[in-house]
Amino acid sequence: MTNSSEAFWNANGGTLVLASTGANICSKVWIEAQNKVKCRTLPGVYAAGSLISAKSYLSGETLECIGGNGTASCLYQQLASSNFPEVTSISNTVSKTIVFTGTNFFTSGYTGNASFGGVIADTVTIDSATQATATWKYGLPPTDQDVAPLLWFNSTTTDVIHYANSTNNKLNKALTATASSSGLSCSFAGGCTLEVTSAGLASLLRADSTNNFITVCDEKCSFNETLSSDTVAACKMPPMSTVYSNSNFKIETENEDLKPRTRFGTISNIGVPFDDKLMIQPSNTASTC
Repeated sequence: MTNSSEAFWNANGGTLVLASTGANICSKVWIEAQNKVKCRTLPGVYAAGSLISAKSYLSGETLECIGGNGTASCLYQQLASSNFPEVTSISNTVSKTIVFTGTNFFTSGYTGNASFGGVIADTVTIDSATQATATWKYGLPPTDQDVAPLLWFNSTTTDVIHYANSTNNKLNKALTATASSSGLSCSFAGGCTLEVTSAGLASLLRADSTNNFITVCDEKCSFNETLSSDTVAACKMPPMSTVYSNSNFKIETENEDLKPRTRFGTISNIGVPFDDKLMIQPSNTASTC
């Protein structure tokens, strides 16, 4: 590869592209040394005879492959191997377990790993060269489409990782909530536990509580891992802001000092005068919030 500033790259900052198909072949790209780009290839089979070019996400710069033998130095192929791990089928008879069946699974010198819907399994047991069992403590995370679970093997002595080809084996675990806490009484300060019965929901909340969470009256209910399971997601109720709780318990207080004459709105609306009330009751009087 021609030389490029390493500042143009980061751990996932570029691609290696097959010139003949335009396909990116890497899950990770980084500069290892001057004139040397390292790539962790994606699972799949790529035919021989394709010229590789590199492109940085950050700079947009495309770097053509150059070698002493011209394009002959830039040929690449990735073929299926008789001793490479491959998943031929999967089963999900237990709600929080996927059993991978295949060929050439590593039984020594490697540790097994798996993920589904972006959530990594808590444990993976390599049962034999043809079977591996992955378990998600809080259930398989729900997905809104067919998703192929991934199985890979990490070397215990090097940084080599082998991903088993399993793209043709997919599962669909739709999000369903069958029940939730009923008759729940809690103070304005919150703190009591809300439980939602939903297979695998706790896995989503645990894996990424910033983007996945339960809300109560538009307020975030904090995930409680200790009280959750593969069938129940538990969370800590938030404080409830109402006219009464704000006035008497200061659950929410005004943090801005706007003058009553301040006007808000667009040019077409001319503006609406501020009525000196930052916190008001919901306009939906039928709401239980």
